Amino acid sequence: MASRAASWSPSETSSEVTVRGLVLAALVVVCACGAETGTGSAAHPSATPTVQPTAAPTATADGNGGTGGSSAQPDRCHTVGLSLSTIGQPGAGAGNVVREFGLTNRGPVACTFFGYVGMALIDAAGDVLPTRVVRDTGTWFPFAHRAQYTAAPGATAPFWVHWEDVPASQPGCTSSAGLLVTPPDETTQLRLDGIQIMACSGGELDVSPVTAPGTTRP
Repeated sequence: MASRAASWSPSETSSEVTVRGLVLAALVVVCACGAETGTGSAAHPSATPTVQPTAAPTATADGNGGTGGSSAQPDRCHTVGLSLSTIGQPGAGAGNVVREFGLTNRGPVACTFFGYVGMALIDAAGDVLPTRVVRDTGTWFPFAHRAQYTAAPGATAPFWVHWEDVPASQPGCTSSAGLLVTPPDETTQLRLDGIQIMACSGGELDVSPVTAPGTTRP
């Protein structure tokens, strides 16, 4: 058994040398090929330029359903940029009074009105008196339509108020020394002093929508 093991030793050694030689040769060939093909650049990858996405401009829809570039609709008219006044003289007849009021845009840009004002009768001290506001839909002011209207800087948008005027001894009447008016969709009021309103039926005021500047009562 010992002589058989000795007879195999030279063969095994020769095979190991041969295999190692082949492996080294193969490695040399692979390295040489790698140098020719440039795969070694993977160790130091070249930077790829990064392109940042660019936001597309936002189109604004115009009143006709198309796109109008960057133009925007005017904002709602806010109380802080408005003033309140009476327009002309009250019209009276058969126990009814109609008075025209105006909301003037005191801001530097146009703004819009849509709908009705809120109102409250006040006394000389500014305390609120019994008031009942009724939104008129055509009974007293059929020419006044509820729609969105734009007021340019300095323009005045009118609205009208009706109340029943009967002797002060009539039960349920309120006699005021001024008004508080809340512009459409606002929560703060404008105060108008020195206007005397005697409104009956629990201080009922029939109010038209705010209309376009230049609107007149027929």
